[in-house]
Amino acid sequence: MFNDFDDDAMTEFYRFIRSQMTKHFPFLRGDMKMSTFLSMVTFRPDELSVLQRMCHTDPAPDPGRTPYAALLYLFETEELGGTSFFSYWKKHGLLKEVEAMELEEPDKAHEFLLANFPTFSEHAKYMTESNEIAELLCTIPARFNRMIFYSGRIPHNAAITAPELLSKDCRKGRLTLNVFADVLPK
Repeated sequence: MFNDFDDDAMTEFYRFIRSQMTKHFPFLRGDMKMSTFLSMVTFRPDELSVLQRMCHTDPAPDPGRTPYAALLYLFETEELGGTSFFSYWKKHGLLKEVEAMELEEPDKAHEFLLANFPTFSEHAKYMTESNEIAELLCTIPARFNRMIFYSGRIPHNAAITAPELLSKDCRKGRLTLNVFADVLPK
């Protein structure tokens, strides 16, 4: 679930990202466009679409621009899960086909995944470990008020190992502030 966030309210947060991240990553000193969303993961595994059961990369910006993301954990129950990062997809071409199919015919995409990826014959779950899709590189544990910053080109997803703890109550659920930066490197 995403909610658009007022850019005026984010001025100081954007300033923090620009000042702190450009110290560590000088290539970010170019033009940077940012957008912000509040996000709350609420789906049980059996409610996930086929694409939500896999790691993903962030949408590609315009040519010559690079996607980055900052995520701020706004929940205290660490068991709700951090963020996992994966190696690039093992069967990239097949997964691109699936993305296109999912937009046109979700049932066809699911059939294709069942035929090509054993993971999809198992019970539905969030991707939290290595499988035939991608290899897990690391998981950053959730901590209240921890912010992580990463390239949107690296496959990633929410590391939810205890989906029974998910809640639609923003005081108890897995609430995050997500900032997407579309950068023209300098």
